[in-house]
Amino acid sequence: MTATASSGRLGNISADVLYACAHRHLEAWYFADSHGLGTYLARSLGSVDLARPDEIKNPKLHLKHLLGSRVCTARVSEAIARVLDADRVARQSPSFATFIKAVVNGVGGFT
Repeated sequence: MTATASSGRLGNISADVLYACAHRHLEAWYFADSHGLGTYLARSLGSVDLARPDEIKNPKLHLKHLLGSRVCTARVSEAIARVLDADRVARQSPSFATFIKAVVNGVGGFT
């Protein structure tokens, strides 16, 4: 995860902006709440190692297989995110916990 702070101007509004991006796939965070993801999919998550979701090799591909004929669009991704428990995801995924800390506290939140 990387973050940078930037001061900028939006019209007449001065604002500090935090840019953060996840180096790992967003889909790994979905696997951090196996209960929520399993509920959304209405099926077992298969043989994915759920103990360390940040280390899942190609989580996007795993999710694609689990979705079957459904395509993982932004709307599907949003629907999945809505059923997940953010606290559970943060407990299981160190990268998500770091991301949340950065969003709440700004750049100083990164460790």
